[in-house]
Amino acid sequence: MQSLVQKSLHFIFTTLWIFVFLTASSDVEANEDKPFTINKIRDHVYVISHIGKNGHINLGVVEADDGLLLINSWMEWGKEEYAAAIKTISDKPVKYVINSNDDPYNHQGNKFWADQGAVIISHENFKYSPGYHQVLFKDKLSLTFGSEHIIAYKSSAHSLGHINIFLEQANVAFMADSFRNDWFSPQGEKGLVGYLEGLDKALSMGNEKTLFVPGNTGNKITSNATDVRKVRAIVSQFTERVGQLYKQGLSVNEIVRDEQLAALAQHFEKYSVYKNSLRGRVISIIETNFIKPFSLSPKELIGYTGIYKLDDNSAIEVVIEEGALLAREEGKFLFELTPHSREKFDFKKEARTDHLTFQFSTDGKVQSLQPVLQENSWWLEYIPPVKRFKVRS
Repeated sequence: MQSLVQKSLHFIFTTLWIFVFLTASSDVEANEDKPFTINKIRDHVYVISHIGKNGHINLGVVEADDGLLLINSWMEWGKEEYAAAIKTISDKPVKYVINSNDDPYNHQGNKFWADQGAVIISHENFKYSPGYHQVLFKDKLSLTFGSEHIIAYKSSAHSLGHINIFLEQANVAFMADSFRNDWFSPQGEKGLVGYLEGLDKALSMGNEKTLFVPGNTGNKITSNATDVRKVRAIVSQFTERVGQLYKQGLSVNEIVRDEQLAALAQHFEKYSVYKNSLRGRVISIIETNFIKPFSLSPKELIGYTGIYKLDDNSAIEVVIEEGALLAREEGKFLFELTPHSREKFDFKKEARTDHLTFQFSTDGKVQSLQPVLQENSWWLEYIPPVKRFKVRS
């Protein structure tokens, strides 16, 4: 029975991923007449929110005597409107931009601000995205900006390149989509464990008076520590319940109809808007928490590592980090890989029909890889589905 559940994930996850992506895009494009609102949440800290059909996408501005620091740079197509909104706060120059992650609305305006003299700061894994970047860091970066001490640090939640940004003097934490107060956040490649580690780290850096700014919100632009702990409990219980039902052999459709899961989801403001996307949330949770990978020893995993070259301009690097196998190419993509056999490795957290296959020589050594992508896969733009041969281990 459990194998039938896994097979159903292939089609359902892909369909729902497309649905969620298109829904998010329609949110971004809404309300062109008044695209942004501004809330001053501390003496020198502002939240600029893009008003979408189903809520707000939140960006940050920190003001110093001689300039501004932006937390995320907005979309390429909306950069002029975003710049106009910032000018209602101050005409001071933008000195820095810090990217929370590689979600498009967090980084597509990077080059626009860099051309005006801003320094762009991102996590080191950001270089594997198509986004423009300058200064990269691995675990933690501290910056004094005016009277504010800013700490940007790697979080285990959301994605492999996600960072949270904490303003010590203002006592404000910008969380992007590693935390939402209106709906479920992506847990990230490390599943519930990584998601909870991310929330707990943010809580430990602040206190009961800290303002937590989510990347997407409904009517409530900021949250307090009590709100974060409440969401933590809901997501933990929801994930644990999904695991219980999955291990019992229930199908995805059966899991989604569970009354306990519905009751937990109804705690969120956006339940009525996003309840039809619960199936996608369930599949993502199964993907990152409960599907057991094909067993490979550390020595066997090392055999897959190396450079796989298509031509002089394209090469996929396969590496091991923290015990996990990753595939990456600068300026294009970064995936954690989930082995389902010696030959097939899925992109963890992504649509299950997109994967890599590895080919072996007659003496059993890995000699090539080939991406296998669905016909309408978004990744076709960045990963041509052709074979690449291993040129270096």
